[in-house]
Amino acid sequence: MRRKREEIALLEKGGASEDDILAAKAKYHALSDEYVKFSKAMNLPQQRERISVDGFKGVDTSFGKPAEIEDKTVAKSDESGIIKETSKKPITIITDNAIKSVPKVEISGYTAEQCAFIQEQHKELLRCSRDVNNSCEVAFVFKSNSKNPIKYFGTDNSIDFGTGLFGNDIILLHNHPRNTSYSYKDLVQFVGNRSIKTMTIVKNNGNVETLTKLDGFDTNAQLLQLSRLERKMIISKSNAEYEKLVLKFLTKNTGGVIEWNN
Repeated sequence: MRRKREEIALLEKGGASEDDILAAKAKYHALSDEYVKFSKAMNLPQQRERISVDGFKGVDTSFGKPAEIEDKTVAKSDESGIIKETSKKPITIITDNAIKSVPKVEISGYTAEQCAFIQEQHKELLRCSRDVNNSCEVAFVFKSNSKNPIKYFGTDNSIDFGTGLFGNDIILLHNHPRNTSYSYKDLVQFVGNRSIKTMTIVKNNGNVETLTKLDGFDTNAQLLQLSRLERKMIISKSNAEYEKLVLKFLTKNTGGVIEWNN
């Protein structure tokens, strides 16, 4: 990681192209994710201070000024796992009819039985949200083919996972109380976290969307593409701009890279 910081510093000092610098930063963040995963797996403390004892303490490894959505900071891929629904409309109270209407979605890489299991978990998640969390956000996290989810409870527009989203082939199910699609923060978490294989939204009205990484998915390449789109499309930092960015990214990457069922 020190070498990657040095590489970024040298590229910036040498006047390298913006794309080369962004690519180096994407590799740094991917390596940082791997470091966190290894530390947790081995039950070792992270020694971040050693990374910066390299003569390059002031190196900017971010993808630019942290973007904000209505004064809410957008998390980078190596920060705490917080995902948010950005709409400010009133939340939809979950009903029995909404739960009954949750569809079974065919997801690439999953058997019919596994897809049926995910459908039932979506229904259970909505029940949990309604009965325990006032129809606010709830997430079920499945790790390493486990059928017993780790449950997280959030507010009407966010869930904080801390460092809980690390493992192998994680399936992350969560609800959006205002029935919105994927937020920019959802997308950053999905793209930047190598541990997540599939991220789904079951909306409070019973509709479902799913994202799954396919064989052609490359974390570094997709992070770089996301960063380029942000620089190009985000001007006023409005919700509408971020919604257009998410739509453009997902539309561009469907077919061989990401499967988006919406």
